Amino acid sequence: MSPIPVYVEQGRRRVFACVLDWPGWCRRDQTEELALDRLAAYVPRYAVAARRAGLEPPGPGPAGFRVTERLDSRFGADFGAPMEIPQSDAAAAGAVAARRMASLVSAAWQVFGQAAAVPAELRTGPRGGGRDLGKIIEHVAGADFSSARKLGVRHRSAPGDRGIQARLAVD
Repeated sequence: MSPIPVYVEQGRRRVFACVLDWPGWCRRDQTEELALDRLAAYVPRYAVAARRAGLEPPGPGPAGFRVTERLDSRFGADFGAPMEIPQSDAAAAGAVAARRMASLVSAAWQVFGQAAAVPAELRTGPRGGGRDLGKIIEHVAGADFSSARKLGVRHRSAPGDRGIQARLAVD
């Protein structure tokens, strides 16, 4: 088995490691090595959406990961989301790859929709912080909306304009 290609987005204090062929399989930590370790540990959680899409995510196994691109993050890695676009994403995807990616994204929304079926009022964090369910859903939908626009997908309105719950019901 060959190493799994990833790109790394380096901020001033945090680093994201993202698997190129598996959208959403990204993890962040303080160093590149720790981010890659966290990425490997995330396989069981990511596998839920991948299996729903009819795919089996590869485990890094002994081959591990191979960093194919390193990006300097102007904002995202320290903020909490990868923001830079790797060069490999500039290449057009063929029909098979596009269907595979679309099925992974659709499956991720389905899993998110199930996870969002929790009480609206959530327990706060250890210092009293955190978001309630509506804010979490709005945040995830807003990120998806923003990413889709970068890909050229046109939306009729922003996520908050029509109600996020209706969006989850689509899948």
